[in-house]
Amino acid sequence: MKLSFASSVIAVGLCLAAVIDLAAADAAHTIFAQQLVNEAKAGRPDIVTVGIHAKPPGTPDYIIIAHTNPASVGHKSEGADLVTLATGKVDGPNPLPGGVYDVGVPLKDKSGHGVGFLAVHIRPPAGSKDARADSLQAVLKLRDELSSRIASVSALFASAD
Repeated sequence: MKLSFASSVIAVGLCLAAVIDLAAADAAHTIFAQQLVNEAKAGRPDIVTVGIHAKPPGTPDYIIIAHTNPASVGHKSEGADLVTLATGKVDGPNPLPGGVYDVGVPLKDKSGHGVGFLAVHIRPPAGSKDARADSLQAVLKLRDELSSRIASVSALFASAD
């Protein structure tokens, strides 16, 4: 059994390394999930950070596969993210310092199949009368926009070129 466990740990490590390498590679090797994140952030000063959690093919764990902060890519999903993945329920908006909210929502493909989790740190619009509700609505709208472009979970890992 120890050999089996060790083999599993090595396999997961190699998969994580492959995803990290993909994310760190030059633009010629950007995966589709990273392209979605980059486009979601572009021109959106209300979005502080955005990331996509998903299971790389052949691995048992969810990890961050795309993020506006490249150093976050490859980190294992944990805590509230896993609860949201298991329950399919929204996490947040949870207040953070600086008037920012943390919102996590299940992410689906355009056929409605679950593909992972979308994590967003967002600023509500200036003068918002209900910052929490406005932040949640903005993230749900972003989630729906992204979902309409995702063909399947495997498409998230495809080259964006």
